[in-house]
Amino acid sequence: MSDMGDLGNVFISHTSDMASYPAPRSFVQAASEAVLRAGGRPVEMANFAAREDSPAEYCIARVAECDVYIAIIGFTYGSVVPDHDGISYTELEFQAATTAGIPRLVFLLDPDAALPRRLIDVEGAPIEDFRQRLCNSGIIVQMFTDPGDLNGLALHALNDLRNRKGRNDHLVPQSARRPWVVPAPMGPVVDRAKLTTALLAALTGPGSEAVGLTTTLEGAGGFGKTTLAAYVCRSPEVVKRFPGGLLWATLGEHRKRAELADEICRLCEILSGERPGTADPWVAGSRLGELLDRREPTLMVVDDVWTKTQLEPFLIGGPACVRLITTRNVGVVPRDGVMVPVDEMSVDEAVATVTAGTAGMQSGVVDRLVRLAGRWPVLLGLINAAIVGHVQAGASLDDAAVWVADRLERDGPTAVDVDDPESRDQAVSSTMAASLRLLNTWERDRYLDLAIFPEDTVIDDQTLNLLWGATSQANIEACRQLRSKLTRLRLASARWHSSSPALSLHDVIRAYLLHEIGDDGLMATHSRFVEAARTALGPSSSSAWYSLPDEVLYLWQFIPYHLSEAGYLEELALLVCDLRWVEAKIQRLGSPAPIVTDLALMNTPRANLMQRALVEVAYLLAPAAPISVLSATLVTRLDGISGLQDVVARYRGGLARPRLDNGWELPDRDDSSANVHAGTVVDCAASPDGRLIASASDDATIRLWDRQTGMFIRAFRGHTDRVRSCSFSPDGVLISSASADTTIRLWETATGRMVRALRGHTARVT
Repeated sequence: MSDMGDLGNVFISHTSDMASYPAPRSFVQAASEAVLRAGGRPVEMANFAAREDSPAEYCIARVAECDVYIAIIGFTYGSVVPDHDGISYTELEFQAATTAGIPRLVFLLDPDAALPRRLIDVEGAPIEDFRQRLCNSGIIVQMFTDPGDLNGLALHALNDLRNRKGRNDHLVPQSARRPWVVPAPMGPVVDRAKLTTALLAALTGPGSEAVGLTTTLEGAGGFGKTTLAAYVCRSPEVVKRFPGGLLWATLGEHRKRAELADEICRLCEILSGERPGTADPWVAGSRLGELLDRREPTLMVVDDVWTKTQLEPFLIGGPACVRLITTRNVGVVPRDGVMVPVDEMSVDEAVATVTAGTAGMQSGVVDRLVRLAGRWPVLLGLINAAIVGHVQAGASLDDAAVWVADRLERDGPTAVDVDDPESRDQAVSSTMAASLRLLNTWERDRYLDLAIFPEDTVIDDQTLNLLWGATSQANIEACRQLRSKLTRLRLASARWHSSSPALSLHDVIRAYLLHEIGDDGLMATHSRFVEAARTALGPSSSSAWYSLPDEVLYLWQFIPYHLSEAGYLEELALLVCDLRWVEAKIQRLGSPAPIVTDLALMNTPRANLMQRALVEVAYLLAPAAPISVLSATLVTRLDGISGLQDVVARYRGGLARPRLDNGWELPDRDDSSANVHAGTVVDCAASPDGRLIASASDDATIRLWDRQTGMFIRAFRGHTDRVRSCSFSPDGVLISSASADTTIRLWETATGRMVRALRGHTARVT
């Protein structure tokens, strides 16, 4: 939690009689009110929607996600959990809280309470035994008689707990936090027993405690790697194995540099409550490693990794941390760990997926669908959702299944070759067409609009309403229903955002949308979204994006991206170099990394200059109270940089007085600051005559310096990824460089011209 006084999520477990008596305010409602008043967020199992998850596993996982556990126990034992030695769900939740090591607050309804018992077990032994076990569990148990009594007792206990947390957070800030957030499945999940067994053995079996162990799920896109990882992470064995909790990071193809650093900083904030101020992935990774060094065994899932460069910062430190990595690219993960290949489903698994939620589909049609889908999980899920959707629209089960199979066979390949991307793309296209028949024209157009959102982005209802032009209550309700329909058909994934439902797109499906909407349609939709977003600014400030309301977090994060994709490049150039935007975005998002990402959208001298300057001082830039602290830091650190004088002057003119200004040049920066590396320097070399120094950096450049004066001479640009080493030729005429972009390059020392690129390596050159 970001605040020592924040209790976080409080899990409320209760026997069934506690929810039903007395009307109109139940004991559970009284406890929820106490949680809210104490600064926590109540989480009650009864409020969760129907799901395909195993109830027992889901209960255990949800308890593990919370910070405090409350049990309210009456005189019914409750439903017994299958295959769990005859214990009830309420007792299972208590055991999960005990295993997770989170604070437990137990309240028992007094047997002498003068209340009519609406629900009571005929055979009272199980509940009486459970109540006795609670009293003998070594914790203090409170008796209560009515809702008001419970409200006061719970509030007192929670406030006491919060105060104790505040006093002790400085002593054990890491172990007091046990995150456990796992993405929700896109639809019904079929247990892939062989893969599940292998993955569980790798994570929890003998040898899983080895230092630096990585487990990799490797397979093509849409093979179900993320679903499998999430499924296993909900298992009781994994929850018990990792008392330090579970961290989950999703990368994707385009998350690099500052965006990558921001994702790592987010994990640091989860563990410590503080977000590092850096736009350098290696600095952020080092801080994450330090936090993991001091934790009990922790599981970190790094999902959808595309390159070694993305992964390396996540591998720093944390000797007791186990990393679970999913990737579609061979050779990304070091081979000293456990690799679990994820291929097409078995025949039985494919049959279970394509028939989920149905009964009685003809075996011949099922076999045909499985063959046509190539046992590819993402396609099987789409086929199943399309069939179920057509049945709900009035078709018979067999007619719907045959129609989808005919469509796939007519428009797609005879059968999907899962190893052939072109075959997979064609199969997705034909299956998506079958699903889109369940949408009307307006719904199909709105669905195509979703192509504008970046990969792996959670899209909340507020953002969808802007995109889809929902201004009236009727329109807002139509948009909500469309979101639900898209997730039901598995055309989108159900997600959760700030206590509200949301959605995201699987990259296989987003690729289809991008193809369907086309370049012109995509740019037009970006433009329409930007114009809709302007309404959040009010009529008098249509381009003053720094005045966005605090609650539109999606716009704070991504409006520069949409300006770029809409072709509003002049407006984008003004925005990203406006220090009012820089200040406001750091203040709201907690880090300078998103600003560095904004500046990377504009390849102009000024944007590049500001990007380098902000990276250099990123460790000083963080939200502050009062905000004048941040504004003064920006002015004093950017003041005097050649090329940014007018930017600083415009910003300074709008700041309130009194304020701090530089009386003279800062001692830790000289006129060459505009020419410093924008990333970590990892190697350097001296020329044979000792006059020059060449330096290699993570910013993908080599830079040349005068050894005697320290002055910058020139930059050598051409590499597309980090430069790992450099050296001079014996006569000093050439410089060679080795890079993570798999090339070696030769440069003329005197001119900076690239002479030759040596290609042939298939991985980074070190």
